[in-house]
Formats: sequence, structure tokens, C-alpha cells
Amino acid sequence: MGAEDWLLALAQQHRLSPTQRQIVQRMLGMFPEVAFKSTIEIAEQTGVSQPTVTRLATALGFAGFPEFRSALRDAVLADRAGATPRPGRHESSAVDQEIINLDSLKRVLDGDRFPEAVRLLAGGRLVCSGCEPRPP
Repeated sequence: MGAEDWLLALAQQHRLSPTQRQIVQRMLGMFPEVAFKSTIEIAEQTGVSQPTVTRLATALGFAGFPEFRSALRDAVLADRAGATPRPGRHESSAVDQEIINLDSLKRVLDGDRFPEAVRLLAGGRLVCSGCEPRPP
């Protein structure tokens, strides 16, 4: 099941108003970027108000939009990593997300790309202003 299927299944599990169903349909057309948008951006792109987007999140069983967006991001990232998004999952699991991230990184760095990545990181400069390199 992909991320779009996850959202559709979630929407079908709840009683939504016609406007809320319309938002879900438009969000399905905005994948995968929709998982990284704010309520304001989604409202503008779906033609509704920001509070209407927030009410959709609560109608889907989430405490608010941040929790919904986190679950949506988990579904999109799991889909990209080849994992199966878990339907009805409302809490974000940092450990599960890190496993997905590390699996994706491993696929990217397999072969001769890993030593090159290490070389580039080791030769980089500090980005932090005010940070001093620590003596060895």
C-alpha cells in the first residue's frame, strides 16, 4: 500500500464532510509534496481556509495538523523506502523513521560511493558559526 492509498484508506475510515472529502481528493493529486506543506499552503492549493484543513486533520483522528502531517510524512517516506505505510498510525516513531532513513542511505551509498561520501564529509569545513574545532 502506497502513501496515497494510506491517506485514502484513512479518509474512508472516518465520516468526512463533502468539503473534507474534496480536500483529501486534492491532496491525493499533490503527492508526495503535500506531506511537507503547511496548512496555509494546502488551504491555498485546495481552495479552502486554513482552519478547514486543520479540522480535516482532527476529523481523521489526529490531535491536530502537526500530528497528521507527521503521519503523512511517515507514510510518504516509508513508501519511498519501499516499506509499507501502517494504516491508522497516529504516533510518529523516531526509531522506525531512523531505520527507514538508514535503509535509504545504505541503498544510496552501497558500493564505492560510501568511501567517497566519507572523504567529502571528513574534508568539509564547519558550518556552525562560533564553533571551534576540538583538539584531538
